[in-house]
Amino acid sequence: MHNQKYSTKAIVEAGLLSTLMVALMLMTINLPLFSRLSTIILPIPIAVLCVRHNYNVAAGAVFTSGVLMGMLYNPVAALINAVMFGLAGMTLGYCLKSKKGSWLTLTLVAAAVAAATMIDMALIVTFVYKMGFVEFLNQTVQMFRDSMEKAYEFYRQSGLQESQIKQMQETMGIFTAEYVVQLLPASLALISFVFSYLILMFTEMILKRLQYEVINLQPFSTLYINNRIGTVLLLFVIAGALMNNSGIAIGNTIAGASRYLVGVVLVVDGTALASYYLRNRFRFSKLVTGLIIVLTVTTPVFLMFYIIAGLSDMILDFRKLDPFRRKIAH
Repeated sequence: MHNQKYSTKAIVEAGLLSTLMVALMLMTINLPLFSRLSTIILPIPIAVLCVRHNYNVAAGAVFTSGVLMGMLYNPVAALINAVMFGLAGMTLGYCLKSKKGSWLTLTLVAAAVAAATMIDMALIVTFVYKMGFVEFLNQTVQMFRDSMEKAYEFYRQSGLQESQIKQMQETMGIFTAEYVVQLLPASLALISFVFSYLILMFTEMILKRLQYEVINLQPFSTLYINNRIGTVLLLFVIAGALMNNSGIAIGNTIAGASRYLVGVVLVVDGTALASYYLRNRFRFSKLVTGLIIVLTVTTPVFLMFYIIAGLSDMILDFRKLDPFRRKIAH
């Protein structure tokens, strides 16, 4: 009797959350500004179902919401949404149920978001645009170049000097299909990290309301990048350079993508280090610290400072956060 009651309760909750997810999915389509927020919100009900019941109930809710979405709107849109929110939500639910550490949870959820984003991109290019990825990329770059040419013409008519327009053209000249491919891994890693951190923040708030044990997400100032991760990324840069020197075409792409990815990793570590000193040494509030980080990380001079700070912290471990180093010290 107890098992039957529990199963009925699980089914009812899964049905209600499936309906809620479908409503949110429809809002993401009809309200584009809501789409980014939904990426943060939608995985949470799935994770809650994992915690309250089990993975089968959560997977059933994802499947049901996908079917309803397909019937009400579009099967391709339903599949894209189900992959994104299902993969992120199930991964988060697994981490919560298994009581994984906050930074490991963040890493796994970020990996799930990145994987789901790549799958969704493949689905969109294949089923919506009906073309291959290379063709889609070339068309996107060409559209960007065409729009920039119109912008240059507008600037000429507005009286802008030809030397300034030429400088803009040289700057925009680096925007090629190969350049976009090189930027993709770093951009994907950064976006996945930011969204995953926000997902965990909202999840922590909701679980506290439901009086469940939470993951106690650590402050951003305690984030560190293991130097072994940096070593692996550096090896990719070296391997790409060697391949490029050997005449292997893909070598330049690998080297470039690895360099940008290393840059993002170092900036994240550097901003975490700066946040640590601003919060613990100078006693700034979270708001002031956040404003300083945001304003400075978008400035090229300070951006280089963050890269150097991140590299130094990865080597010297200023905050003594690397457990591998602590084991050696003891």
